[in-house]
Amino acid sequence: YGKLMRLGQQLGAQYARDSKLERQWAKTKRLIRIAENVALAANLPKIAPEKVQHRYKKLREAEAATLSDTKTSPSPSQATAR
Repeated sequence: YGKLMRLGQQLGAQYARDSKLERQWAKTKRLIRIAENVALAANLPKIAPEKVQHRYKKLREAEAATLSDTKTSPSPSQATAR
């Protein structure tokens, strides 16, 4: 019984270390993704055509909007016309 209890404690400690490493890995991947996005956005005006830049700007505006944002949601007359 004592050996079983020790193994259970070791397993719990291993699980805690594993969880910590998983969180650290997720944070690292998120940081890398953000750094890549910043670099790509900074280089966009240097290499992309005007059309692509405009599309990117619209996409960023849409991402920043909320679902109830009146700038991006259709007016009631537009909604009924569809």
